[in-house]
Amino acid sequence: LSRLNFTVGGSIRPQFNHATGGKETNIFRHNGFDGGTRFRFASDYYLFDDISWINYYELGVNIPAVFSWDDHYQPGANHTDRRMLYTGFKSKTWGTLTYGKQNSIYYDVVGAKTDIWDDDMLAQAPGNGINGNYDGSYRSRNMLKYKNTYGNVDVYAGYLFQDSDLLTSNHLRYQRKGGGSLGVDYHITDDLSWGTAWNYTRADMSNINNSEGKTYDQNIVGTALSWTPDRKSVV
Repeated sequence: LSRLNFTVGGSIRPQFNHATGGKETNIFRHNGFDGGTRFRFASDYYLFDDISWINYYELGVNIPAVFSWDDHYQPGANHTDRRMLYTGFKSKTWGTLTYGKQNSIYYDVVGAKTDIWDDDMLAQAPGNGINGNYDGSYRSRNMLKYKNTYGNVDVYAGYLFQDSDLLTSNHLRYQRKGGGSLGVDYHITDDLSWGTAWNYTRADMSNINNSEGKTYDQNIVGTALSWTPDRKSVV
């Protein structure tokens, strides 16, 4: 259709790690496992002027778990994962506004700069919170995100809506009550950019075995430089 652009993509990612701890505790890593296979589906429907309606779905598939290949996946791992699912509007003039489960502003501005090769998320925020899907640090659920570009600067703003409960393995209940994010990515040159982001999340923590609970204010602040030499601008 003349107004509709639909794309499909993805990647299959076999991985081997000589992980510390020996084969007894990391046997699936030594034997070979799925390093993050995903399939992407995106649509862009032109509405009017320069405004389009956009949709995106990304499905993660743990191939060894799907086929029950013993010692090639972590016991208890999910077979599939809804990595992202969002909808919104895109305009060259007014920017992009999306809602759903999507990359957090912190990831877009700071985290993505270190996520450039396999098994390299150690410097990113998801490892510091309770769960990157719930606390707003990685792929945020129920998130409204806005992005626009002014000259050499990309400006981001986001709002985190209240989310459902997350039950942890140590009998704790986590519920995000709300939050927000701000980010700025300054493209100093075509191959050098400097990003800074802040994420705030307010959440309740409680013990499911008793009435003990507490409200926490979580904050993440980070900055990162990205240098990609010999990168050429596409006109």
